[in-house]
Amino acid sequence: MQSVWPQKKMKREPLIHLIQGSLRRMDQKRALTFLRGREIETRLSFHDLDEDSDCMARSFKRMGLGQGDCAVLFLPKCVSWVVAHLAVLKIGAISVPLNPAFTKRELAYFLKETTPKLAMVGVNQVEAVREIAPSLPLVTV
Repeated sequence: MQSVWPQKKMKREPLIHLIQGSLRRMDQKRALTFLRGREIETRLSFHDLDEDSDCMARSFKRMGLGQGDCAVLFLPKCVSWVVAHLAVLKIGAISVPLNPAFTKRELAYFLKETTPKLAMVGVNQVEAVREIAPSLPLVTV
């Protein structure tokens, strides 16, 4: 039986190193266009996405997020979600994306199981997180 897996040896390096290489290589090309309804809300180049995620990573580190820690992303679809996810990966932390439509019971389960060091939440999710984890540091978008 023939293998479908590539036969050549793959480099063993962290995923974020591959992502950062792509961000730098693509530089001024458009990384994403975010639409709200039918209108363009935001456009970011790969360069801007790299810089913005570096800035957010520094902020998360100042808040105590470190390598191996969990960070919950509990917010609706937005550019900040993409930037935050990359920032968490750059630190070496674990991104825990949660559906903003989760019930309080579902949210409580994931907050208990992941023991996050911080959460990035949408304005409509703040109250639920505060009720379940009042001491959890929050970044509100």
